[in-house]
Amino acid sequence: MESIVLENKSVTDERKREYNRRYSRVRYWNNLEKMRKEAQKRQIKYRLSHPERSHESCKSYRHRCKIKALEIVGRGKIECTNCHIKDIRVLSINHVNGDGRILRGRRGSGGNETHQRIINGLRTIDDLNLLCWNCNHLHWIEMMERKTKK
Repeated sequence: MESIVLENKSVTDERKREYNRRYSRVRYWNNLEKMRKEAQKRQIKYRLSHPERSHESCKSYRHRCKIKALEIVGRGKIECTNCHIKDIRVLSINHVNGDGRILRGRRGSGGNETHQRIINGLRTIDDLNLLCWNCNHLHWIEMMERKTKK
């Protein structure tokens, strides 16, 4: 007799869980904007009360995004196209046509947003390559010399 009661109890527990799952989903979708605003308020409060943790978390997130973007632009290789240096600290994404400043000015962004656009496939990588800071600066100087000669 006890086993039957236990089975019924487990069935009702499962029904309750399923009901709670459905209710939570419906409640979430019906109050989506309100829930997002509440979550945003909690995030701001947490960041203000834990600035060191928040800073470190954002810093590591930006670093992970940079590495992913470098892998995509480098087509699997994270190294300078010219001198083959592999130090991530000095590698940057170079706009081969020299239009990076123009694009950043148009959108008012750079850095991590560019990395996000590359990762999400919103930015083509045909006109991008990886260069270290020295090679990137040399590329810029050569472009300026070509412009002045014309």
